[in-house]
Amino acid sequence: VVNNPELRAWQQSANDMMIEFTAHTEGRWNVDVFDLNGRKVTNAFAGDLKAGENRVIQFDIEAFVSGVYMIRFSNGDTGSMQRIPILR
Repeated sequence: VVNNPELRAWQQSANDMMIEFTAHTEGRWNVDVFDLNGRKVTNAFAGDLKAGENRVIQFDIEAFVSGVYMIRFSNGDTGSMQRIPILR
């Protein structure tokens, strides 16, 4: 059985995105944002999480243009991705 980390992201307002994630294993985790060309736009979170630890972060998207982005939550061994549109 493979335990994939959980990831959920949504646009809260014109300038904010909420990102919720849960690690299934202890270790160093990253939340990265990519454009649809696969270019890394930014890192929204980098830190150590315990197994089962859940976080919700508010992420500033004021500088982002309208479009579709990919959010990746990973630790190097496993990860999850979610596509999210940003609307202005």
